[in-house]
Amino acid sequence: MVSRDIKTTVRWAQEDLTDLFEQRPELAHLRIHKRGDSLALISGEGDDEQKHARLTYIDSDIWGLSFPRSNGSWEPAPFTGTITELIELLARDFPDFLTHY
Repeated sequence: MVSRDIKTTVRWAQEDLTDLFEQRPELAHLRIHKRGDSLALISGEGDDEQKHARLTYIDSDIWGLSFPRSNGSWEPAPFTGTITELIELLARDFPDFLTHY
């Protein structure tokens, strides 16, 4: 079970990400699905929905990054940082993971 403090932190991070996506046109197609201690970055609707990445709360201001696998699970990546750092990393080093196909 996720604690109330973590739920609050995740909710605030979701709001921060929404603001960031609105400020960056190349990320405007993304939306955020909150579940427990994680925020999944998705685009599309229904049968066209696509998972791009997931940010999972670790501690304090630190989050972990995961990428979707073909079987629907998530593969943890060896990257941690703040929400902003991880989004910058994705946009700079893994732009294909943010593209809707």
